[in-house]
Amino acid sequence: MEVETPDSYPAALGRRRTLVIRVCLVIVIVWVTVWGLIMCAGIVPLAVIAGAIRGLPIGWQLIDISFGVVAAVPLTIALVLTRRLERSNVVTAVGGTPSVHHPHG
Repeated sequence: MEVETPDSYPAALGRRRTLVIRVCLVIVIVWVTVWGLIMCAGIVPLAVIAGAIRGLPIGWQLIDISFGVVAAVPLTIALVLTRRLERSNVVTAVGGTPSVHHPHG
């Protein structure tokens, strides 16, 4: 009797590696996007405090704040789409079994 090892099923091993790579990629994208949003939120107090210390006019401070607000828009969209991808069946189910999502039945 021959003992079955992962080497006996190279296609399954390849799918498992692909799954691990996909999951890791989604995790990194979520982490980087959330970190970017935190940095965008940090621009507001930084612009207000540093602008007051340096004596910048309010208009210039608002321009500085707008960089954080404008940058947060695409990051929020990216985070929503990444979370949707994370929840969808595009990333295969645990165990490497591909699944198809049919939203209407």
